Order: sequence, then C-alpha cells, then structure tokens
Amino acid sequence: MSNKFTQHLIMMAEAQRLPSRIISDRGPAEYFHGRTEILCDFEDLLGRAREGENGTTFLIQGAPGVGKTALLDQCEKRASSQGWEIANIGPGALWDPNHLLASLGRGQKYKGTERSTQIGIKSFLGWGFKSARPQPTVKNILEEGNSPLLLILDEAHGLGEEGIPPSEHKESARTVLEFIHNGKLERPVILLAAGLGTLSAAFGSMGISRFKGGCFIELRALSEESERAVIRDWLKKAGGAKGDLTAWMDTIAQKAHGWPQHILSYVEPAKDYLIANNGIMTEIGLKAVLEAGERGREAYYRQRLKDFAGDKLICFSEVVADIGSGMPFKKELLEAPLIKKYGHEKGSKLFQKFLEKGVIAADGFLYSVPIPSMHDWIKLELKRTQKRLLQNSLTTCKNMLTGTPRAIFSPEEGFLQEAQKILQEMEETQNRSPDIKMIGSAQETPPSVVVPDERSTPKQPTQSVEKDLGIQGPGAESGWER
Repeated sequence: MSNKFTQHLIMMAEAQRLPSRIISDRGPAEYFHGRTEILCDFEDLLGRAREGENGTTFLIQGAPGVGKTALLDQCEKRASSQGWEIANIGPGALWDPNHLLASLGRGQKYKGTERSTQIGIKSFLGWGFKSARPQPTVKNILEEGNSPLLLILDEAHGLGEEGIPPSEHKESARTVLEFIHNGKLERPVILLAAGLGTLSAAFGSMGISRFKGGCFIELRALSEESERAVIRDWLKKAGGAKGDLTAWMDTIAQKAHGWPQHILSYVEPAKDYLIANNGIMTEIGLKAVLEAGERGREAYYRQRLKDFAGDKLICFSEVVADIGSGMPFKKELLEAPLIKKYGHEKGSKLFQKFLEKGVIAADGFLYSVPIPSMHDWIKLELKRTQKRLLQNSLTTCKNMLTGTPRAIFSPEEGFLQEAQKILQEMEETQNRSPDIKMIGSAQETPPSVVVPDERSTPKQPTQSVEKDLGIQGPGAESGWER
C-alpha cells in the first residue's frame, strides 16, 4: 500500500472524526477583533448623549454572517461599562408598554391592579367604585430613570414589514422612533439596531431616514489583520495549538476571506481537532479541518435558501449565473425574469423576499449577492441541477424509444447523440470553477450588469467553489429540481 494512499485513508478518518455542523451566524464572538472605527464612533456617541444631546438612532446594516450581532455585543459592553442601562428589545417594545417593561425587567411595576375605594355616603349606601392605575405609555417609560438608556434591537429589518407594527399601532411606533431619533426624551436614549440589507428602508418606512455622522454602518468583511487575529486566538487559545501557526492561519484565511461566519466554519473544527490531538498541527489534520469547514459552509448556504421552492431558486440562479460573483446589477435584471415567470405581483414579492432573506442586498443604487462565495456556490449548484434534469430527460427519452417503432421517432439517434454530447461537456466542466464574466475588450457586458470601481468591489474575492467547498459529487442530488 503506497504512502499516498495511506495518507488519504488517514485524512478521511480524521475528517470523519470532526463534526459537520452548521455554524450559526448570530451571537457574540468568542474572540473579537477589529471594527475599531465603528466602536470609536459609538463610544463617542455615548459620551455626547450623556453631555446633553439626548441620544439618537445607531444602525448597523449588513449581509448574513458578516458579524452584526457580535458587534452589537461589543457595543453593549462599552455602554454598560459607562453606566448605561441596557435593554434588549423586540419590535413590539416600540409601541407596546408591556413589552418594553418586560424588556427593562420592570414588568411588575405597572401591573394593572385594581383597588376598591369606598367614600362617604357611598359607603353607607353600599356603593363602591374601582380605580385602576393608568397604563403608562412607551414614552413615559422611556423617560423614567436616572441612567441613560441603550435599547438594542437585533433583526430589526422586520420593522416596517406587513403587520409590523400592526396598523393600529403604527402611528404610535413612528412617534416613539421620532422622539428617540431626534433626542426629544427627558433622558439620553439610544436605539442601537442591526439587520439585513433592507434595514435602512425599514426605518425609512417609519419616517427615519437621516442619521448623524457615523451612526449608519454598512458592515463589511473583517480586515486581513483582524481576521488573522481571530483565527490565531481560536487555534492558540481555544485549541491549544503548539508550534508555528502560519500554515494553518494562511490556509483558513484563504478560505474565509474575512467573513466571520466562514471563519467559524473552519476554526470550530480546527479547535476540535487540536484538542483531540494535544495541540499538534499536521498537514493531514489541516486537510481534515478544511473538509469539515467546507461541509459546514455548504450547509450554511443551503440553510439561507431553505425558504424558497426549487423552481424559484432555478429561476433566480439562471439570472445571477451570468453575473460575476460579487458584482452589482440593476434591479430589473433579476426582477423582470421573476415577473415574466410568476406574474407582476408574485414576481415583485419574490424579489422582495430574496432581499429580505439576505440572498441579495442593496449595493448603493444597485443590488448584489452579498456573499461572493455563496454566489459561486449558487452557480455550481445550478450546473448540477441542469445536468440532473438533462439526465432525467435523456433516460425518459430512452425509455420511450425502447419498444416504439423507429418510424415514429426517426431523429431519435441524432437527439440522443446531441444530449449525450451536452452531458459529456457538462461532465468535463464539472470540476472547474463557475463561469465568472470578466470585463475585457473581447466580451460584451450585459447592460444591467455594472462594472464596479476597484475600490467598491467586496473584499471577499471570487473563488473556485468546486475545489474550495466540500460539496456533493456530480451524481448527488441538489434538491432544486423538486
């Protein structure tokens, strides 16, 4: 048995020992680095609010898995250290006093208790009446207290959607947001909100559209320095790695490209491997970590798309397949095919759903698939699905032709040969990276695809998903065709 084959068997065994997991894109970061400028702006806002500006709204908008919730956690820690009262709220706290009181831990203070009061002759006659302490308004509650107040609203992009807030409470919610945003309450109150790419539009629908300097954040990938610091902490502090970390750090960084959720996809199995192997780093171990991380990334992409039926994903994928990964495009490039296939109302709603779920995101005046490596994966998954559908059609035709008089299907041989040729071509390209349209003198750019300036190109570059993701082989089922 050759050394190479033995090493392959060992690597497969190591990979099997590492758990294949879906890494959540929400929650505090175990090891946090970077976002220095954002946190400095936020701390500056805390100081100015205490000095009399009475607060405002601080929005953090970004794609799934870019680290919004982890950043919220860091902001909360800084506010708490400066003596701010903290309340993590849901949207209902902006119009429902009971929700707000519960979030503040004061749910019992205004509990609606009634007391019977007997007065004078009414008591003699046996009459009585009940009085109840009046229910406070959200504004009343926000103005109570001696400490400045930080309200934290995660997943805030849901605000402004149909029924949120309910129609009977929409005006009161708008009023509360205006009081907070314009600093018109009797104590400093800051609303710290985070959400997907529709967040600013959601607040716009509630009358909040202009923000103080540094108070609206479009969150991007981590810088290279911050990314490497996070990876180093996971390997060294969590996994107890021994020796030179460079090879492992370089390889994981090459796969993750600064995307916090992708970093976790690799460092979690790396930690597990290092703990199980007494911190010893080997080439075989690194390969096992990469395989486990790639499986986690694919599972994450599938989870992001789980709310869409297969035919809708195929329609979506056929459009974005012709766009370079990470490149912006005009709205009509995607919306028009959806409307053509599903009608104006359903097509428009489907476009909005892709936006609300973070599959696409606003990119200035344009749109893009915000995670370029997910864009790569979508292209590859489309090729797999098309190949499976063609294989199914070919099998069906062969079955029909078996036992059918040849006179009825005179061109069957040419058709079958052509289908076989297409399948062969797809097979040959299956192991290559997805087609990415590069802009050059010999290639025409579709009018709806916008060529970005180099400075506006997302940090996460395109990559070969077929090689870089631990995804299914050519015969595996994608599920989109169902």
